[in-house]
Amino acid sequence: MKTYLVTGAANGLGQQLSRNLVLAGHQVVLLDKNLKVLNAFYDELNSDLVALYPMDLLGADLNDYLDMHDKLKENYGHIDGIFLNAADLQGFTPI
Repeated sequence: MKTYLVTGAANGLGQQLSRNLVLAGHQVVLLDKNLKVLNAFYDELNSDLVALYPMDLLGADLNDYLDMHDKLKENYGHIDGIFLNAADLQGFTPI
């Protein structure tokens, strides 16, 4: 079993990735700014392998990241992988 942090875990690719990691028996820390959807997804997974870390990456400062590091280290010892999936896509535009 490995431990992963997935940003943007409430929807789309991040949600499916998180689901697949849990089904494969890994611990997953779900991180997203959309707390309502994140909590619903957490409830849907209904697994001891899942933890929530609600955080708005755009509004975070250095202290928020240091706090997250300390909490993850305290609870998991280390993280085996991080999937940086959080994004704010307003729509497609021509290049």
